[in-house]
Amino acid sequence: MINLHSLNDPQFGKLIDILEIHDYNREDQAWPSSSSNSVDRAASVALSLDMPFFMGEAGISVSGSRTHEQRAEMFDDKFREFFAHDGAGYLIWRFSNDEYDDGCSTGHCFTIGDPLLDVIQNYPR
Repeated sequence: MINLHSLNDPQFGKLIDILEIHDYNREDQAWPSSSSNSVDRAASVALSLDMPFFMGEAGISVSGSRTHEQRAEMFDDKFREFFAHDGAGYLIWRFSNDEYDDGCSTGHCFTIGDPLLDVIQNYPR
C-alpha cells in the first residue's frame, strides 16, 4: 500500500495503473471529502493521473439504531456519487449467506433478503 502523496511523483505514478480506495470512516457522507486521505482526494489524484479508481472496500454497519433499509439508502447515495465521479467499480464489505457468520458480528455483512441487494441491482456491473 502506498499513500496518495507518493502518486504525485511522476516516476512512481507510471508504475501504478489503477487506484483502490477504502471507505469506512465516513458512513454518513455520500462522498467523503474532509481529509487528505478521503475518497474525494483519492479520486482527484487518480483522475489527475488519468488512472481508473475503484472502491475496494466499503462498509456501513447496521449496529445500533440503523436499520437495513437505512443502510441500503446510504449505500445508494454513496454509489450515485461514486459513479458520478467516474468510479470504475465498487465492492462492499461483505456478503454472507449466513447472517450468523462470525464476520457479521460488527453489522457490516449483508445477506440474502437484505434491501441492499435491491440497490446493488440498479448500478452497472
